[in-house]
Amino acid sequence: MADKNILSFNNVKHLEPKKDNLFTMVFESLPLNNGKKENLQMNLIKASRPEMSVKTMTMPRLNMKYVVAAGADGGMAETMSVTFRDVIQYNTSKLLYEWMTLIFDRETGAMGYSASYKTNAQVILLDPMGEEIERWKYEGIFPTKLALGDLEYKDSPSELNVNVDFAYDLAYLVNTKTKGPDMYGWQDDNESMGYTANPQGRHVNEPTPDDIILPK
Repeated sequence: MADKNILSFNNVKHLEPKKDNLFTMVFESLPLNNGKKENLQMNLIKASRPEMSVKTMTMPRLNMKYVVAAGADGGMAETMSVTFRDVIQYNTSKLLYEWMTLIFDRETGAMGYSASYKTNAQVILLDPMGEEIERWKYEGIFPTKLALGDLEYKDSPSELNVNVDFAYDLAYLVNTKTKGPDMYGWQDDNESMGYTANPQGRHVNEPTPDDIILPK
């Protein structure tokens, strides 16, 4: 029989859902001499959190069998699609094109060293007051595909967007404080999650960088 306390409306009426439009994405640096990472953050339209999966293997035993994990599905390399607004003042498309040129220069045919075009990024979710509630870190991120959008003569023009596919080496959740009223007061995820490092041994209790732009 279901627990009536769990089903009570009083237990859920105060819960605040996370919203897909309350977020920002911060590049820790851009591998360009004149690249301003704030330009991409201010013109961000769409990003995503990572997808995770593991391979499994079946272990026979007597008349039965059981399943265990057999490693990361496809390795650690992953991809994500991001959309930026192309604005005249910051020339978003030119900035991203120059980043792609560091990877492969179509005029000379030269390929760049990975250290010259890789950077790190963070996707940060916000609460309705603009406070950080969740942070994902993407290590070794760089663009792999750049779509600058179609041009068309039409009665009702629309804004130009730039769609970018990024590859990255690793993505993981950074342990951050999230506060919200629950049945017993204020909840601290640092206590409830109970960890200070991810499986790779990196310390994940990282402070918020001063240059991250959060809504006021």
